[in-house]
Amino acid sequence: MAPALDAFALTAQEIYRRTEGNVLALELLDEKGGVVSFLTAVVLEQGTAVTQCDLLEGAAGLRLRSGDTLFPAKVEHRDSGRNLCMLSAPGAGSPRPQEVRDSDPEVGTQVYAVSNALGLGVGIAEGVVSGIRKSRGESFIQFTAAIAPGSEGGGLFDADGRLVGLINYRQRDGQNVNFALPARWTKDIKQRAASIDAEGAWRAKAVALNRELKWENLAEHAAAWTQALQDSTEAWLWLGFAQEQRKDWPAAEHAYREALQRGPSAIEAGIGLAKALAVQGKPKEGLDVARSMLAYRQEDARIWFTIGLVEAALSHPNEARQAFERAARLAPWNRDAHAALAGMARLGGDWSGAVAAQQQVVRIDSQNPVAWVELAQMYLLAGRAERALASADRAIDLAPTNGDAWIFKGGALRALKRHREAIDALKKGLALQPHRPALGWRWLGDIYYLDLRLFPEAIAAYREASRLEPGDASLRGSLAVALKDNYQFEEALALFEQLKTDNPNDPFPWRQVGFVHGYLAQAETAIPAYEQSLSLDPKQPKVWLALMEAYHTAGRQGDVKRVYRKLLALDPAWAERAYRSLILPYGVAP
Repeated sequence: MAPALDAFALTAQEIYRRTEGNVLALELLDEKGGVVSFLTAVVLEQGTAVTQCDLLEGAAGLRLRSGDTLFPAKVEHRDSGRNLCMLSAPGAGSPRPQEVRDSDPEVGTQVYAVSNALGLGVGIAEGVVSGIRKSRGESFIQFTAAIAPGSEGGGLFDADGRLVGLINYRQRDGQNVNFALPARWTKDIKQRAASIDAEGAWRAKAVALNRELKWENLAEHAAAWTQALQDSTEAWLWLGFAQEQRKDWPAAEHAYREALQRGPSAIEAGIGLAKALAVQGKPKEGLDVARSMLAYRQEDARIWFTIGLVEAALSHPNEARQAFERAARLAPWNRDAHAALAGMARLGGDWSGAVAAQQQVVRIDSQNPVAWVELAQMYLLAGRAERALASADRAIDLAPTNGDAWIFKGGALRALKRHREAIDALKKGLALQPHRPALGWRWLGDIYYLDLRLFPEAIAAYREASRLEPGDASLRGSLAVALKDNYQFEEALALFEQLKTDNPNDPFPWRQVGFVHGYLAQAETAIPAYEQSLSLDPKQPKVWLALMEAYHTAGRQGDVKRVYRKLLALDPAWAERAYRSLILPYGVAP
């Protein structure tokens, strides 16, 4: 009797034992050697592995892991057109070369996905080939075996243990729609890479220009690259990046569109295009582009972060926060995602949420003094002055000449009522050329005016802050109030009149104009200013009392009684004060 067709097919256990030595965890490293991402690579022969090129972008270093054994790795050949990179990792993998299937499997073929899913170690999942899909003249293998983030670059094997595909994880609408790049492509990597050796030279110069921050030169170089190798997605990506750094957003948009035409799944191009559109006032179109990238890589934190930025530009705070949270969950080490969450919480007045998000930032970037300064600011906004002081001191330990750290130390000391120490810290910070000098001068003015009642010193500080930020109406208001209380009525009145002209619906300048005329015993001029302020905001008991005093000075006792009755309904305590000073002494029935 003839044997069954699958009599010699390997079991899942046998597939795993046969392949595990050649499917290794791939670790992406930062500049300090820390692991920033866990992926997968397949060893083709000992010391030579293959994975997806786009996964490696931004990594400072690479290494393969087999159990507790580590193998430093580097990119040896790059087939950017098919997104396959050959890695050199001496000693990695088993001595026996991996058998690669020469043809695509048929639909319905039993397959096994072996990968480092979720960075938990290499494991195996069983499924079938559900389709062979065509795109831009190439075929891709669709399969059903369960995979997850980290599986990218892993191997898809048939029942004979042959490599049939390299896993390209993607997810859509919560349902696994998984694809693999045909394994037969691995045999072409060296040849295809050799045929575009020139691209390596173009890339090397682009990297050097980027390192030197020479954006004009980089744009010229990348433009020449796009002409020399017209099908190069990477060339258009570099051009888009260079134009983005130059703030030439229409040119950046054009370049990123060209990159997407050549590589529809190029995540960097989609992210760049979405950003360029949003900056040009087309955030809805940018959002559509960013979301379209999810079809290629649902679990990419960069895409969700970009979606968050565009949602924020569309004034959708809830959607933006949810996108940033998704980015932070997918990439817990992503400093920008947590910083964005801190910013969103701050905009919403959620100071405790802002503190929690910024605490994550400093855990990730603990040696960055700017992160500690931002945490000090969040603590101050949350009313936690002691913690703000500790954070500012940590920033100063890391960077003693950081002016902003000293400014926020001064703000924390002021909140703790340690005024003299606060003044010293603020003055030191201002001498160190901080990024936000106006804030330092404002806080210095507040200490002199509100805490110490030193009006000339307060005026000088507020004047300097207003010079630095002439468009800040609140600063001009603080300066004008300090001038008024120092009896410099003419200059104070001129500032209040200007504020009144700039924003006629703000009750503040109207009442201050009334106060100045009241101090000058100009009751008839003060009255309409008080009345206008109260028409804009009736809940101002102090202004009602000032209006009563102006009516009394003008001899309008009927108006005094009328206003008293309004004040009595609004604030009995202030009404009692008015009664004792303006009604009772004169024997006037209220």
